[in-house]
Amino acid sequence: MTANRQVHTVRVIDSSDERKTADRFLQHIEETFQKVKEEWSVDVAGFASDASGESRAARLALLAKCPWLIVLDCYGHQVNLITGDYLGSGSNLLAVSDQAEELIGWLRRRTFVLARIREIQLTNGKKAAAVLRAVQTRWTSHYHAFKRLLELQPTLGAILAEDRLRGVSTFLVGLRGATQKAKAHEMTSLMQNGTFWHALNRIKLHLEPLAIAANIAQAAHTRLDQVIIVFGFLHYRFSHLPPDIADEAASTAVLQSIEQRWAKSDQAVFIAALILNPVFKLDAFAEQPEFTEGSIKGLLKDIYTRLFREEPPPSFAGDVSHYLNRTSETYERFHANVEDRLKQVGSSTVRSGAC
Repeated sequence: MTANRQVHTVRVIDSSDERKTADRFLQHIEETFQKVKEEWSVDVAGFASDASGESRAARLALLAKCPWLIVLDCYGHQVNLITGDYLGSGSNLLAVSDQAEELIGWLRRRTFVLARIREIQLTNGKKAAAVLRAVQTRWTSHYHAFKRLLELQPTLGAILAEDRLRGVSTFLVGLRGATQKAKAHEMTSLMQNGTFWHALNRIKLHLEPLAIAANIAQAAHTRLDQVIIVFGFLHYRFSHLPPDIADEAASTAVLQSIEQRWAKSDQAVFIAALILNPVFKLDAFAEQPEFTEGSIKGLLKDIYTRLFREEPPPSFAGDVSHYLNRTSETYERFHANVEDRLKQVGSSTVRSGAC
């Protein structure tokens, strides 16, 4: 359970001897809800889990039984699925990612080469950096693996240059068979291929916003308004890739993936959460004519009724209007406090950067 940006473990269940079915998972969820109600005096407002088949089926069954709940996918996982759709887009550029992963795997198996990489780094006054491998279950690992390989390019180039001067190849040390030597020549040719490094840098720049999004979405205290901002950020980014890294197939795959995941989401709660963030309110929807004050009041009224299972108080519509327009002393003070806090955070960030 999360509250006030803190994670609280409510219950740990050993399910190793159970069949992993949606019905069984739903039973565990309901028992846990009852536990927090009785022992913590907490009413659960929302529930999130991963998007595997049984988890999703359990969530849908839970929503059918408790339609007032906010029931969500894990959006860290959803961003990872978008990354997977990017990597599987069929873009010609992504053939380079296969070459990069092959090079990474080959380097990691060559302990003598790894020792030379570390030696060159330390000699040049740099901290030793390992060769990283992408792991499918680590959501930002492709980005970090390719970023690290690009950072190691100067070191690999220095080793190749020294080898040419000495007439001995570091990358052939310890290799005996013709097949192993042929693979080493293939990998050293790849390391000297400027087109490979340029294409890999383009892929890294594509993966970077996805890695940022995953880091935001996977946090235990991620808010609903942050998720919709992340989706908007990704949609804008892949709709406006700079010409030097533009790739139609990759962009199309990402945009379609975002649309697919947004279409199946509980859109109303995300939109309401962003509107109720006083930093943004309606700014993000300024170009959407359907977001009138009346429609916003209706949206927020529906969310209130759903969560509290009762009609909002008579002052609700007026309170929403005052909030949106800053037309009462209470809301004027509220917004002034928000603006003061933002200035404090901004000046603190500047001071931290200066240090």
